[in-house]
Amino acid sequence: MWRSRLIVVDDDDDVANVVCHVAERLDFDVQTASGLGAFDACALFEPDVIVLDIFMPEIDGFEVLRYLGQDHKHTSVIIASGKGGAFRDMAARMCEQHGLFILANLAKPFTIAGLQAALLEAKKRHPMHAKLRSSSHVNILQDSA
Repeated sequence: MWRSRLIVVDDDDDVANVVCHVAERLDFDVQTASGLGAFDACALFEPDVIVLDIFMPEIDGFEVLRYLGQDHKHTSVIIASGKGGAFRDMAARMCEQHGLFILANLAKPFTIAGLQAALLEAKKRHPMHAKLRSSSHVNILQDSA
């Protein structure tokens, strides 16, 4: 059975673990990445959804959004950042500029309910993509918590 694919890109292991736990309970196939590993993870795993922190030590979420806009336009984005709303809004505008669909723009600490709502929306958004991927045999909100 095909499962929606999700990558968590965050340098905070606690946040990444919470997102993974919630996503796995909703039957996502989940991977985590941080830093420059995010690019390889996206290329190999071909995610339907990415949960993306904006400010990280090696790279920032803006660089990841540029990459997704070039090579992974089918990937929907959940922004999750502890920085001010202006930075999250800038990331949301960047998603739009690069043709990426933004599922949610979550302020850290976000609520589990806000994350679940965004992930459930992702499941609704990607059923055709699931059919296309499996038939071609490819291997490889706003929450003001």
